[in-house]
Amino acid sequence: MALVKCSECGKQMSDQATTCPHCGIAIKAYTYCPYCSAKTASDNFCNNCGRNINPMNNYQVIKGKTNSMALAGGITAICSFLIDLVGLVSITAIVLSSIGLKQVNATGEKGRGWAITGIVCGIIELVFKVLLMAYYFGR
Repeated sequence: MALVKCSECGKQMSDQATTCPHCGIAIKAYTYCPYCSAKTASDNFCNNCGRNINPMNNYQVIKGKTNSMALAGGITAICSFLIDLVGLVSITAIVLSSIGLKQVNATGEKGRGWAITGIVCGIIELVFKVLLMAYYFGR
């Protein structure tokens, strides 16, 4: 147990106290981030790594559920090799996968692999299309 100063009255108090014994102000409880183990005063986002430490605030997490944006981005990127003529499907895959990866990181859902596949395949396909167009129009 350590002594800390109250943010309201400035007097010494225990770091375990939930209220200041001198002025009665409620002391914010600290939690620990499950991702980086940093002590944080927020109940929503970690002050150190910025991750959502209470995923129920923004998303309903169903254990074992694959994130639909990540899945859609991955499948779109794979399909872009077959149907994309100018790179629009690749760009769509990159955007969907990026959104899906952000949601996967925030909620802990499955789908990280699909999101990364969508980003990587989308970028590869987009670069390929640009090089192909440069070759075709450069003749």
